[in-house]
Amino acid sequence: LPLRAGEGLAGIAVATRQPVVSAGIAWDPRFVNRSWAASEGLVSGIILPLIYGDRVIGILGVFLRRLHTFTNEEIDLLQAFAAQSAIAMENARLFEQVDLARERLLDLTQRVVSAQEEERGRLSRELHDDAGQALTALRISLGLIHDDLPSGEASLRGRVDEAVKLTESILEQLRSLAQALRPPALEAAGLDATLEGLCRDFSRRTRLPVEYV
Repeated sequence: LPLRAGEGLAGIAVATRQPVVSAGIAWDPRFVNRSWAASEGLVSGIILPLIYGDRVIGILGVFLRRLHTFTNEEIDLLQAFAAQSAIAMENARLFEQVDLARERLLDLTQRVVSAQEEERGRLSRELHDDAGQALTALRISLGLIHDDLPSGEASLRGRVDEAVKLTESILEQLRSLAQALRPPALEAAGLDATLEGLCRDFSRRTRLPVEYV
């Protein structure tokens, strides 16, 4: 039953932050659900607030089907148990929050990585297809210009040759950059094989021993 602070035995325990004892909960006007207590045959009971820090985070109810007077020692023992229960509940809540935050962080990380991979793939395609095709067309055009130049224009032919070589060098660098952004092996062989191949190539270029595990 939903209760407000100060309402019922539970509400009183929450409001006062003290144990509330009843020797006849089935007829105690402070106990809200007396019909349930009567149907269960409950006679005596004690409600203790679960306090963590400056907050009441719940209650602990102990009921007996016989008349019983709770002694101070019993109340002290139940209060100690309630205190431990409050700590356990709060720890469980905090662990749940940590797990939830970890799941959200993992999901966010996966989304970021996925977005990065999509962007890298897009850039790779644009470099390879659009810019690569443009440079290829430029190289062909320069070759045609070179062939159309009169044989006496040696100096101009030399400069066109240099432009062709520069275009080829830029085109090769562009292809390497596109492959570095999105290695073709990644689509064909998968991440593990691609990483192993990259390590092997790095080791061959740098002459440094690299072990991929």
